[in-house]
Parts: sequence; structure tokens; C-alpha cells
Amino acid sequence: MASSYARVAVSILLIGTASGQTHYVVRPVANPQFRQSQVFFRFEDIGSPPFNELRRRFAFAETVKDIEDEFDRILRLRHWIFNTLKVDPSKPSPPMDAISILTQGPSGGPFECSHAMIAQNAVMNAMGYVTRCLQPGPGQEENTYIAAGNHGVNEIWSNKHRKWFVSDAEFDGHFEKESVPLSALEIRDEYLKNEGKDVDLVVGPERRKVRPQLLFSPHCYRFVAYELTGDRHTQSGWSSGALVVWEDEYFKTHTWYRWSEPSGGRAAVHWALRQNHFVRLAHRDWIEWTPNVTSVKTTVQGEVARVRLQSHTPNLDRYEIRRPGGRWEKTAADLDIKLEGPRIECEFRSVNKAGVAGPVYNLLIEKE
Repeated sequence: MASSYARVAVSILLIGTASGQTHYVVRPVANPQFRQSQVFFRFEDIGSPPFNELRRRFAFAETVKDIEDEFDRILRLRHWIFNTLKVDPSKPSPPMDAISILTQGPSGGPFECSHAMIAQNAVMNAMGYVTRCLQPGPGQEENTYIAAGNHGVNEIWSNKHRKWFVSDAEFDGHFEKESVPLSALEIRDEYLKNEGKDVDLVVGPERRKVRPQLLFSPHCYRFVAYELTGDRHTQSGWSSGALVVWEDEYFKTHTWYRWSEPSGGRAAVHWALRQNHFVRLAHRDWIEWTPNVTSVKTTVQGEVARVRLQSHTPNLDRYEIRRPGGRWEKTAADLDIKLEGPRIECEFRSVNKAGVAGPVYNLLIEKE
């Protein structure tokens, strides 16, 4: 499992080297790793009419109004979705958009993974938590649902854990290793290593451990595809159909089968494979990019530090700065910091339009 932190090396420009002049240097500090999004560029617009209607019609925000911990808030929101969607196959299926799904949810419907995925994507993004839709599957050739099924889940970016993690609203659960929630590719790593023997399956806000069942299991993550467009709710449930996959050696040497109508007594090859809808990436980091993480570039020029902030924060509202003992204050993306005293410390973060703050970046400058 990749570390959530990276030791950051900062390039420093020193100007004015006359004898006796004070020199300041930027010290390397362990900070969240920043990985730019290279292929995912369409995100939910949480200020759009579909999101305004979602927040107006459904009381999911009330379930977490007194909860401070971000991860706990996410799990309680997922639990609200799980309890709202009453499974009743005798009822008609609603249109595949979150408002229709959640409206019909209490009265019942043939709800399955796709409905839970679409609803969770909308609710989490509405609350300011960057969320995307993905489709894992076991992909084996045998014509059984367990062997060649297909599932719909979400990944949510956790600012607390500084990583993506799978959130399965159909089962109200996720996967953990040593109490750390796992991304889809991390679950896949664990399954390919030892069939996920070190992975815990947990459900509910209390994170109760359970046994694997049907597609809520590490074996379902032998193959993983991510929706390229990330604005399903903004577009009222629409998706382009393009799916991003990590084309590593395993993907190259194995065929993804997806359960469907039998073809000669066997499961069919995944439709996106047949229709060439996969966007194949050689770089895993392009999939596990880091929303909300702030990159800070600092250049020391005499007794002034020129600072440039950058992030890939969907629905970005502002950047903030905090000095030791102070409060968070709004700041520009480009700023100068006057260097006084032997040690200068600052913290930076991004904040989106829902008021959700990203991971904190620490800047340390010392007199040499």
C-alpha cells in the first residue's frame, strides 16, 4: 500500500550573496504527496441546479450536523443511503438519476449496486467529498454471477487519510487493512498477492467486520474500471460510457469477462472490451491522483519567500494560510512572506465551495 506522504525536496534560489547577508533555506518536511490529474477533468458542479435540488429535497445533511470527524461523517452519510433504499423487487425501477432513486427509495424498488453507486456519488459530492463512480469485477470466464459478475461502487477521497478508498453503498461497507481504508487498486493488490487474506470487510458507521458475500469481496476487484466523466449528477445521471483502466501486466495477460446472457454456455467478454471503450493507462498515479492536496513551490530571494500554491481541487473556493498560534485566513495563490527571525512556519490548505478543507501542507524556512 503506497504511503500517504512523500518527503518533498524544494528547489531554492538564493539571491544576494554579499558577505554578512542573512541566508534563509526551505527545509524538507513530510507533506501529503501531490499528483496532478492527467485524464480526469470533468467533475461535479456542486453549485448546479441538480445539486441545489438534491440538498433541498433530502435531509442527509441533518444526519451529520453534529459530527466533526470527516471519515465518520462519510460513513454515516453512506449508512443513510443504505437505509433509504428499501429493496423491493416487486416495485418498478426508477430512472437512473440520484433524485429519482432517492425519491422512490423509502417506498422500495429493485435497487442494486448501480442505484446505490449513483445515489452515493450525488450525496457525497453534495457534501463536498470528492467522489467518483467505478466498476470492479472478478472477470472470470465461468458463466456464473460470482465468477463473471459486475459491480458498481464509488471511491471517495478521504482528506483525513489522504487517499482514495472504496465505499460500497449497496452493502454499507468498505475494505480495510490495519484499520486503513483501501482504494480499489489496493484491494486488487491484496487479492492478487494472497486472495485478500489480510483485508477486513467492514460495514456500517461502527465498522463491524463481516465475511465476504457475493460481490462484496476482494475477489471482485481482479479488474477495475473508472468512469472517465465525473459529473453524473450534474448531468442528471448521464455517463459517457468511457472507462479508464490501469493496463498493467495482469490486465494485458488476462481477459475481463462480464456476466450477461450466455454466449455458447460461457460469459461474454466485457462489453467495453468488445466495443473498445476502455481508456488504457500505463501510469497508476494517473488514476490515483490527489484531489484537494496543495502543492507549495517556494523560492527564497534574500529576506522574502515567494510562494506559489497549486492544487487540483474540484469546486475550489479558496486557499488558506495559518501561522503558529493563529487562525486560518484566506490567501492568494501567489504570495510573498517576509522572512524574520530564525524560523518561519506556515500551513496551507485548499477549501472547496462546500467548506471542506483539504490536507494541510507545512512550510518550514530557517535561517542558515
